[in-house]
Amino acid sequence: MKLDDIFARQRSRVLTRSLTIQYDKVVYLIEPNDANNRLIGKPIMVYDYPDGTISIKHCGQPLTYSVFDKLRTVNQAAIADNKRLSAVLAFAKQNQEQRENTQERTRSKRNISRAAQQRAINITLMKEPDTV
Repeated sequence: MKLDDIFARQRSRVLTRSLTIQYDKVVYLIEPNDANNRLIGKPIMVYDYPDGTISIKHCGQPLTYSVFDKLRTVNQAAIADNKRLSAVLAFAKQNQEQRENTQERTRSKRNISRAAQQRAINITLMKEPDTV
């Protein structure tokens, strides 16, 4: 086990039939292949490192994944004109513009801050062994 894995926040998730897991308000899509299909319904580990990177592993083996972006913008030109949709599209456009101004996703309030994780690592690495 790597030292980085020890300091990472580790959470267990069960792989769904659609080869997805959800962690910290993000849906992760696991690459579909024969080996990963055998993991459906089994627990896999999500490693959330202090530097902000995420790793998904099963029995120590990393799994290839992609992020499903729930906050993707709607392309209004691709949607046909519809009088009933106009109010909904106007609302969606307003929300997208507000999000574009902030360009920030919030983490779950239940998670500790990454700054606190990084401080804990720095303290542990700097600590010298006790002398007797």
